[in-house]
Amino acid sequence: MIRWPFLGRDEERAALAAALDSRGGVLLTGPHGAGKSALAAQSGGLRLRGTGPSVALGAFAHLLPADAPHANLLAWAAEWLGPGLLLIADDADRIDDASAALLHHLVTRDQAKVVVVARGEAAVPAPLRALDLPRLELAPLRQEHAARLLTAALGGRVEGATVRRFCRAAAGDLRFLRELVTAALAAGALARLDGVWCSRGQLPLSPCLRELVRAEIGELDEDERDVLELIAVHESIDAALLLARGNPDAVHRVERRGLITSCPRGQSLLVRLAHPMYQAVIREWVGPLRARHQIHRLSPADTAMTDREQQVGQLASWGLTNREIADWLGVSHRTVGNHLHRLYAKVGVNDRTHLAEVLTFPR
Repeated sequence: MIRWPFLGRDEERAALAAALDSRGGVLLTGPHGAGKSALAAQSGGLRLRGTGPSVALGAFAHLLPADAPHANLLAWAAEWLGPGLLLIADDADRIDDASAALLHHLVTRDQAKVVVVARGEAAVPAPLRALDLPRLELAPLRQEHAARLLTAALGGRVEGATVRRFCRAAAGDLRFLRELVTAALAAGALARLDGVWCSRGQLPLSPCLRELVRAEIGELDEDERDVLELIAVHESIDAALLLARGNPDAVHRVERRGLITSCPRGQSLLVRLAHPMYQAVIREWVGPLRARHQIHRLSPADTAMTDREQQVGQLASWGLTNREIADWLGVSHRTVGNHLHRLYAKVGVNDRTHLAEVLTFPR
């Protein structure tokens, strides 16, 4: 069992302590997996358990007796809890209205301080937004922090390439990093060689990791699923082309949900999935026939060869098998096959034996 210590975030810890010293609390925000809950726990406060809207004062259920009165509920709860509280409202979007009102009551009467943890300010219940707490936003985990964390968790030096590999796959998400390392250890894809931790072969997707990613993606309707599959199979798509080939409303919906991201590329806008783990899991659920269909929805003239397709094409032109290419690049052989199918369609050949004739690769 790996123990994951809390390391780094020294500036953020100092900012959290300063906010709690001078104000009634702090609003701690940032993307999923940035370590908000872990940082909040460093304050030493009591964690409130969000139970959703159906249970009044459900977040305080573990701190209050069961026989609550029906009248003057907030005054009764405040008196029972007493002064000098430090509370952590984790997953603030799941805090019920009565609990949010009680938190507001406790803070405004200097009876408590609160660390409100949320992905964004919009997810915070109105009574907590009304507190106008100072905001502390966490950025995704940086590579140097991940390196320290991996070294401490594994109990030894970690190869630089292995650190970079896990960091690329997790993309700053601490939850994904932990699950990737755990799965790699269990599968033997991460092992100690001459005293140094190294990863070899494909990083496995454990059932727990798949479930975590699927929960992050959430429920999808047919058009939303189609948009994500199309992007996953092609890795990246020009925004205008995506809107033409997919359902535009579905594209906008998945963008609002943070499932895709875009960046300028020349005069156009390139769209990708928001996280590499989305790419890995979505590609798994796309069967071979569906993948082929999504590949051929774009004509060769629609999209340029990606860097990864160029890598795969170069290795294939040297006579390497899909399995050998997969081992070389640290991906699955199925992913290699998808890259080759796209590449064949773009350059107009049917197999790898003709790649060298139509492509010029740096040697």
